[in-house]
Amino acid sequence: MKETYPRVVELLRQHIPAKISRNEFCRLTGINRNSVDRYLAGLGCPTDETLVKLSDYFDVSIPWLRGEDDDSGALPTQAKNAKQRRKYLNDYRAAAREMELAEMCIGILERMSCKTAQRCVKEMKAVQQEALTQMDIAAEGLGAPYPTR
Repeated sequence: MKETYPRVVELLRQHIPAKISRNEFCRLTGINRNSVDRYLAGLGCPTDETLVKLSDYFDVSIPWLRGEDDDSGALPTQAKNAKQRRKYLNDYRAAAREMELAEMCIGILERMSCKTAQRCVKEMKAVQQEALTQMDIAAEGLGAPYPTR
């Protein structure tokens, strides 16, 4: 099991129970109590969705939480508010699903030898390229290095 990012552990230990209870923190952030307990113990890495929730709550950037950025952790202006950040994350997920579907369709169509299938493969590759572009835009909006391939 991977260790929790040190900055996540530090923030949680400073904030819980000094400012609020674990249950209240979980209610406010939507993070599972068991997950918070694991992070406080330094066990397990938060999912991308959990990092977004922590980033929103503590008003710091995801790269800063991961320890990838030595900056103060101030959020990038393009994704400052939680609603905007959730939209970027949802856009990223939708584009990733579209990418997977296009890859699956290409695999099926490439086994066919008719001209229609070949045309469809070209169209699916265009869909795939558009999905990659959408994933890049969403990742940039989140201010985090999300994989696009």
